[in-house]
Amino acid sequence: MTKPLNLHIISHTHWDREWYLTFQQFRFRLVEMMDALLDLLERDPEFRYFHLDGQTIVLEDYLEIRPHREAALRALIEEGRILIGPWYVQPDEFLVSGEAIIRNLQMGLRIARRYGEPMMVGYLPDSFGHIAQLPQLMRSFGLDTFVHGRGIFRSQTGGTEYWWRGLDGSCLLGIFLATWYNNAQRFPEDPDEALAFVQQVTERLKQVGAGQDLILMNGVDHFVAQDNLTAIRRSLEQRLQEGRLIHARLPDVIEALQGVAGDHLRTVDGELTNEDEGTLLTGVRSARVGLKQANNAVERLLEYWVEPYETWASLLGTSYDRDFLHYAWKLLLQNHPHDSICGCSIDQVHREMWPRFDQATQVGEELLNRAMRHIAAHADTTAHDTDNALETTALLVHNPLPRTRNDVVVVELDFALRSEYCAVELLDDQGQPVPVQVLQRVQRTRKALSPIATPHEVPVSRYTVAIYCEKLPACGYRVYTARLLPQRPQRGGSMVHAGTLENEYLRVTVAADSTLTIVDKRTGLTYERLHFFRDEGDIGDQYNHIKPLHDTIVETIGQVELAVLSDGPVIAELELTVRPQLPLAARPDREGRADTTIEVPIRSRVRLLRGAERVEITTTIDNTVADHRLRVVFPLGEPITAVQSDTTFGAVERPIDIPSWWPWASRDRPHRSWINAQVNGRGLALLSRGLYEHDARADGQLELTLLRSIGYMFVDFQTYAPLDAVPEGQCLGTHRFEYAMVPHANDPHAALAEAAAAFNAPLRAHQTTHHSGNLPSTHSFLALEPMALQLTTIKRAEDRESVIVRCYNTTDETIQGQLRVPGNWQAAYRVNLDEQREETLTLTGDSLSLVCAPWQIITVELVSAV
Repeated sequence: MTKPLNLHIISHTHWDREWYLTFQQFRFRLVEMMDALLDLLERDPEFRYFHLDGQTIVLEDYLEIRPHREAALRALIEEGRILIGPWYVQPDEFLVSGEAIIRNLQMGLRIARRYGEPMMVGYLPDSFGHIAQLPQLMRSFGLDTFVHGRGIFRSQTGGTEYWWRGLDGSCLLGIFLATWYNNAQRFPEDPDEALAFVQQVTERLKQVGAGQDLILMNGVDHFVAQDNLTAIRRSLEQRLQEGRLIHARLPDVIEALQGVAGDHLRTVDGELTNEDEGTLLTGVRSARVGLKQANNAVERLLEYWVEPYETWASLLGTSYDRDFLHYAWKLLLQNHPHDSICGCSIDQVHREMWPRFDQATQVGEELLNRAMRHIAAHADTTAHDTDNALETTALLVHNPLPRTRNDVVVVELDFALRSEYCAVELLDDQGQPVPVQVLQRVQRTRKALSPIATPHEVPVSRYTVAIYCEKLPACGYRVYTARLLPQRPQRGGSMVHAGTLENEYLRVTVAADSTLTIVDKRTGLTYERLHFFRDEGDIGDQYNHIKPLHDTIVETIGQVELAVLSDGPVIAELELTVRPQLPLAARPDREGRADTTIEVPIRSRVRLLRGAERVEITTTIDNTVADHRLRVVFPLGEPITAVQSDTTFGAVERPIDIPSWWPWASRDRPHRSWINAQVNGRGLALLSRGLYEHDARADGQLELTLLRSIGYMFVDFQTYAPLDAVPEGQCLGTHRFEYAMVPHANDPHAALAEAAAAFNAPLRAHQTTHHSGNLPSTHSFLALEPMALQLTTIKRAEDRESVIVRCYNTTDETIQGQLRVPGNWQAAYRVNLDEQREETLTLTGDSLSLVCAPWQIITVELVSAV
């Protein structure tokens, strides 16, 4: 006899905080939904459970308007009738940093625990694909099951349940909502229709391989709870033959599914970036690219600088301001819902994201400036060789990376106002001169602020200088003395020769056709025809790039205007200007691009630094045309079959070919900060800041997407007819893109991760006075070896005063590492991502050894003895 099916009704809503309406417009609907939900749960004890979309920001948004209902809401959460968490917001995983994903879960769980028990389910029903390290991240938070609706083919799973294995081998039970998260969004009230409805839902689930326990998702985007569900369920119980209806909690269903999960389930490895029906919406990685760049800038500020320097300053006696740090992270995370950071909402939604980025930046910069001032006050900045100088000042140059570093810092130095243009000399903390190059001098005023005096303006001569710094300590600083000399600045060396930039390692020449030729002086390899632009039509929407049937592709190989911007012993810069004629927009029938063209100048600043193994490029465009995608192209010069890139806490290799049978297959691929192609001892890597989409061709061409201009929220997949205009999605106006080229001889992933970290974490400097201090003039706060271990966070623990350090293994080999944090430490622990202690580590003085399994994320807690 066939065993009856368990038909689990999961009442829920999926709450896009902002999308086709603004946050405030949706909040009216949220408050109405929550008011009705609380009333329903209070009057109908048989409407047992409701799921708040796995995110806790909805609690804050609701209670800010209805604070008087907090007690009722809390009681229902404590009773387990309203399920909340584990996330703060429902994020996109490819467009935010790994640390942002961790903070999202930390904040979501922290808020949920204030009200009751969080729902410990990795619930991401609508995210546009999933990163390869999510199993490890979720496991480290105590989540062992992953519920999702996108990213996988049914042919991969063989059913609705499967095992998902991440890069490091961590496994989750995957539950694929193959008939979507609204397969039972509203039960009909008519008894016959309700019966037919359940039978249809059940049959569809059986067709996609569901087992004994079926999940009926009762809800969808912005739906209110179905208030007549109890009566409908009672009626169905009398007539339904296929099984029994259970108004259930998702964790209880998962417990049943885990009980029968075993080796018979298929295992899927790595990232989930496939889609069975429709598309994965890969075009969101380049829609409204300015949002991605702004987000990247705030993430880099908080992760590389603010949290570490707040930590170091607090170890020197000042307070660690968790409140402001949490506030900055909260502002940032409020921009991470997938419809927000993906750039696929109405224009007003994205206008409202900018103030959050701006405010998070303001908070972060203020915290960092205060921390740097505190550290500078403790450092010995005694002046060296003040003879013959008009004026001297002290400078702390900071390196946020965990290895000793040679690099260039560009800094503004303020001296007393003088009419004459003077030379600037830099001495290191041993009194030795270091290479310096004056880039600019301006006369201006600096606002002086004090808590005990009114603000006033101080006139200054501000010199912008580039300094080549050697042997900067790991996660530390070095003190320099800047001397203003009574003579005109001298060039002191040149790296520009007739359209060529050259340093110790690289020679970069501008060809007559506007492309770049790089000679790697270390290997003798030559790379030609690098860096030209390819512009093509785009009749898609914010979710997908769609190529017109009759496209017009414009490439910038041809005439170039060349200018020298900087030359000296530290920085050499050339500006390349190309002037392509681009079609004005798509044709009215959207089958091709307009015949009318206009000139759209593209200016690229090509920079080579002293001692650098990378060529940095900043490209600026004033976009005045619509319906197009702009990419920059780098031919490796060799055929390739695969391309590598970083992903969150790891690296992946993807084949060049894509499935021809996948009707909506996209060539667009995601990365975080580097992409790489290499063959036969010849490699070329691209580094980027806030640019997350690339493509690779079999002939060895790497393409980095800079800009995608589209004016519609949606297009019809069948007819390509546009729907819902979003004119600001055309991204008209000025854009600035930062990226770099790294030629190499088959460098390992660890070296590329190190290069990308250096590019994304430029040195910073802090000007201060000369004074004695209890810290030496050269100091490291932390060092981590070897290079295969990449540092991702330094902070104070969330609920105690210990220090948290996190890193990950960038390789598929076990790495023996060494972490050194000078200080007086009482104990060290390995903790999970929720900062719960799991293992006691052995400290040897201020150092400890780390054994890092392939791709493992390791979090260490250091407890001070003071």
